[in-house]
Amino acid sequence: MDAHTKRRINKEWILINRYPNEGIIIRESESDDCHLIATINENINVSIKFSNEYPISPPKIIISEALSTQDEGFDSNGQLCLDVDWLPVMTISSILIYIQSALYS
Repeated sequence: MDAHTKRRINKEWILINRYPNEGIIIRESESDDCHLIATINENINVSIKFSNEYPISPPKIIISEALSTQDEGFDSNGQLCLDVDWLPVMTISSILIYIQSALYS
């Protein structure tokens, strides 16, 4: 992983642990330091994979399969299709809060 990307993810990880969001649990993947796994409201699993271009490029977000065929905003593979333009100032927390509010609004 690119050093800049790793620093950015580590910085966000510290903030996530210092200021957790209600209903969102995030853990690191044991096998890949470019991959985080989140659970929203105890029943929705979210895979977050980062490329070396993060935060310039958005992470790849995949939602649990059960949602992919039912909810708007997800393609047939469960990949999130956000209706927002990606900006490098967006964070892991902001993405997960957006998903949480989109699913439960």
